[in-house]
Amino acid sequence: MKLSTKAQYGLKACYYLAENYGKGNLSISRLRELTDVSDAYLEQLMIPLRRAGLIGSERGSAGGYFLIDRPEDVTAGEVVRALEDNLEIMDCISKKECPRKEVCPTCSVWNLLYNGINDILDNVSLAQMIEDHRKVAEHECGP
Repeated sequence: MKLSTKAQYGLKACYYLAENYGKGNLSISRLRELTDVSDAYLEQLMIPLRRAGLIGSERGSAGGYFLIDRPEDVTAGEVVRALEDNLEIMDCISKKECPRKEVCPTCSVWNLLYNGINDILDNVSLAQMIEDHRKVAEHECGP
């Protein structure tokens, strides 16, 4: 299974919004510099993130994007699910009642995988990502 670049770049953009939380908005051009993703693609990523209530935007000279909730309160899972159609890795997962559930020998595997991925992503906050990245950077650049 391979997640799309939407998840990769969207989570990276939210990471930088979290890092900037409480310090003002980040312009699309600044996000481009930080993520190395085009303005047009970033704008596309912002739409589902706004719809999900994870980020907000303001217009004007001091405008840009911002994280709505504290980084401690936003999980990687929320971000990725907003960008990846709820991470439903198989069509049968999105159906409340799969008509083939009783005869499908692989149903339990796909549900375990889906639940495992979501459990991991839901246990990593943006704040934890920031802290983990700082630890790695200190270790690589430290004495």
